[in-house]
Amino acid sequence: SPDPEDLSFDVDGDARTGGPPVGSLVGGKYQIESLIGQGGMGTVWRAVNVRLEIPVAIKWLRAGQNHDDSLKRLITEARAIAKLVHPSIVRVFDIEESEAGEPFIVMELLQGESFSELLRRAGPLSCVEAVRLLLPIVEGLSLAHAQGVVHRDLKPDNIFICSDGEEQQPKLLDFGIAKLTSGAPSHMTASGTLIGSPEYMSPEQVCGQDDIDFRSDIWSFCVVLYEAIAGKTPFARSNYQALWRSIVEDTPEPANGADAQLWSVLASGLSKDRAQRPSSIFEVGQKLADWLNQQGIQTDATGGSLGTKWLARTGRSLAPLSASSVTSSTSGSLKPVPPRRWYWRTVLMAAATTALVLASAAWSLQGASSEAVEASAPATASHPSAEPEQTKSGEDNSEPPAPAQSSPAEDHLAAALVPAAVRVKSVVPSRVSEPQRQPPPEPSAAPPEATVVADVPPPPRASPKRDSALDLMQPY
Repeated sequence: SPDPEDLSFDVDGDARTGGPPVGSLVGGKYQIESLIGQGGMGTVWRAVNVRLEIPVAIKWLRAGQNHDDSLKRLITEARAIAKLVHPSIVRVFDIEESEAGEPFIVMELLQGESFSELLRRAGPLSCVEAVRLLLPIVEGLSLAHAQGVVHRDLKPDNIFICSDGEEQQPKLLDFGIAKLTSGAPSHMTASGTLIGSPEYMSPEQVCGQDDIDFRSDIWSFCVVLYEAIAGKTPFARSNYQALWRSIVEDTPEPANGADAQLWSVLASGLSKDRAQRPSSIFEVGQKLADWLNQQGIQTDATGGSLGTKWLARTGRSLAPLSASSVTSSTSGSLKPVPPRRWYWRTVLMAAATTALVLASAAWSLQGASSEAVEASAPATASHPSAEPEQTKSGEDNSEPPAPAQSSPAEDHLAAALVPAAVRVKSVVPSRVSEPQRQPPPEPSAAPPEATVVADVPPPPRASPKRDSALDLMQPY
């Protein structure tokens, strides 16, 4: 029997893996560096785009007797996948054909580990960890289904957990390759190769139906979630014949650790009759997000808000966040999602910059106001006739001259130059505290030029004082 670890197998026993030699240049610009992995469909290689000098991954497909038809379908599907731009879907950059006529796909090179490797390393996950980690996969599937693309081979090996520091980003791999590498029905190739992973196949796939749709992906996703929680698939058997019969006939046992609400989501997705399954993969995501919310969890493994992505469309709100829920959500094999410090750092920097600009503007306005008032008030010395006229009058003006009343035009100028908020906050001498003004002396029989004394503008007002830098910013 085939190796249980290799869930993609060949009925004819073809063990060829194929692939380009290390160091060779394929497609005119991709230099092969090393082998990443291999499976029933071919091999995956690390390569470098020598023109752009960036690392890429190349999936090398075997060339069979239906090569022309396979290549045509592969190109059509690769174009469809390239349009699925989502953080949870691996990017496809190019599709090429080697000098020997072998087709290959160029994809983004990912850093991390597959979901199957994570399960082998960490063992079964808690229900909260498993749901938080797989919710982004539901997002990617929802986008693919909306654009008419069905995965048909969803399994832990085709889910990759990218790690970038403390953050994690699950990604879907190998969209639609099994269907497009042959002209036969989607579950078999013309050469007799069974495409897919039997333990994750839906009953309609096992029975050989041709009209496989999104509901098959719902079944496979629930099998993956079941395995992540229970540590085994729901229909695991010793051989493929018993496995296929169990998929079609047996009712799975509830997963260990799953409460009634979570199990109801899994059980509905594992209905034998696909008409009884949820109406969309998005509905599955909403139910899982609602379950997480009731556990006090508000984010998925990427840090995305459940309220924004899932619960807002159902009219539900996030549950209050408790300390215990935060601890439980970050324990285990999942890495905690760090807070978004850059947001508050940007806000504080913007506030400090705005305060400095406003303070500088206020100081400039104050200086301009003082200069304008001084320029508009000529000195008393500029009127040399003032003293002689007083001598001629023969009167002893021992009393100090009373301050003259400011004219409306001067008040208007001061109000225009100094902002109102600054005038209110500044320390300005009050008119009430001025000494009692003496009535002007009786006009003497002086020549008409003596009237110039009465028209002398008052001395300039004192500029507003600032107690501290805080006063400069206070009006704003």
